[in-house]
Amino acid sequence: MGEARGRFGAHNLMVLGVALTALFVAGCREQEDDSTQEDVESGPSTGSFAACLPWYENDVDSLAVSADGSRWLYLSGRKPTGLPGDASWRSDDRAIFVRDRNADGTSVSSRYIATSWDTSDEVTVYATVSLGGSSGTSPLSLPETMRAVALSADGNRFLVSVDQTGVDSGQAKLYHGVVPPADDTTSILAPGDGGLTVLPINNLVATEGIGSFEYSPDGAKVAAVVGSRSELRVYDIDSETIYAYELGDQNEIVVRNEMPEGATNIGVSRQPAIRVTSGGLVWSPDSTRIAFVRPEGVGTKSIYILDYASGDLAFVRAFENSTVPQIAWSSDGASLFVMSTKLSTYQTYGDTEFRRIQATENGSDIGSGVAIERSRPEFLNWSTEPSNLVNVDDETLLFTWEGRLYRLIATGGELAGAPYVPLTVFHLIDRLVRRGVAVEYERPFASTSLDSVVFLVRDGNRTTIGERTFATAESCPEVVAPEAVDAEEEPADG
Repeated sequence: MGEARGRFGAHNLMVLGVALTALFVAGCREQEDDSTQEDVESGPSTGSFAACLPWYENDVDSLAVSADGSRWLYLSGRKPTGLPGDASWRSDDRAIFVRDRNADGTSVSSRYIATSWDTSDEVTVYATVSLGGSSGTSPLSLPETMRAVALSADGNRFLVSVDQTGVDSGQAKLYHGVVPPADDTTSILAPGDGGLTVLPINNLVATEGIGSFEYSPDGAKVAAVVGSRSELRVYDIDSETIYAYELGDQNEIVVRNEMPEGATNIGVSRQPAIRVTSGGLVWSPDSTRIAFVRPEGVGTKSIYILDYASGDLAFVRAFENSTVPQIAWSSDGASLFVMSTKLSTYQTYGDTEFRRIQATENGSDIGSGVAIERSRPEFLNWSTEPSNLVNVDDETLLFTWEGRLYRLIATGGELAGAPYVPLTVFHLIDRLVRRGVAVEYERPFASTSLDSVVFLVRDGNRTTIGERTFATAESCPEVVAPEAVDAEEEPADG
């Protein structure tokens, strides 16, 4: 999901800091050439954490990946090489980059399609050409501070959120647009015709902020949590229709297709029917329903499913004495994979449970679940809960925990007795942890066709795009075993 995220200090174009350097395999980085003045970027810097774990870019704030893994779209503090040499680049300037890849996963091109370096007053057009291009056109410049991006499953549409002074309850606006073809470096895309256009899902006059947002798999709809009351709304881009949900006279859910009146005075008495104050928004595979979590009472979190068009709301399951459950739809949309962590009386967290639940009213469990026992010696000192649940193919579930990426193997979709294994190398992460560097992975994007997982690595200094190849294979054939590495030496070259 595209969420509001804080930045980690000033961004620059230097190589990674000393702490993160300890993680990288020496000699793998290709230095970028800032003197390049081409319409298509020469590509981001690349390197490797370890075998089967390459990294591709740093200074990244937000990342989105198409379903097949062939297109990455990310927001970076790196100044595009195509901008004029005398163009200023402030610490809060950002550029949106697109990275296209071949079917085998090799990179084809990397280019930027929008920047915030200029201080123009209005969003007018954007193009793939650089400012140094021969066509005389220029790419879009956003006067606001860009914060997060999202990409449709087919990789053709994208969203970008922006901050703006005076909006304190979230991000100020969402823009949507079409990703220009890689071979088109001259076309100008205007608002409403593929170019970036404001998505009318929040009331700009009432300065309603957007807390989180999520693209539907078909790329036609956007769900967002809006305003200080965390109201769920949906916007259909193709039909230009908003879906807002209000409580009727009998406390029924009424679907409205007009922008709700902003709560700018005491006379506004509108009551939003659906409020999402915790957890994310997860679209069903057919783009008709949204699963989400909200707290109800003390210590209780409940999973609901909304039919966005009709407003029908189904209660699925309540979780007591638990953290916010993580949700992932099954491939057929008939069930939900759910990961929840118990709260403990003697420590912050207890065991983490995985279960499969019917995606219906009062859904029943499908088969038996499986638990990660917190009492195991290797987990006793871990201070966080597993998060970022992702369903790859109904037999492979991914999640992150304590700066590691894990795979849960549910053979035949059955969770009972399902084993879980780390996909990132323990000894490399442990070296950073011992140096006091906090390493966390953000939401992974899995590709079955490329058998890879793309994610962001936050290390407290800057954020890097990482990728785990051989995502569903039993093991990465080139990973160096922990016992083969001297504990006092740095990892060998990859």
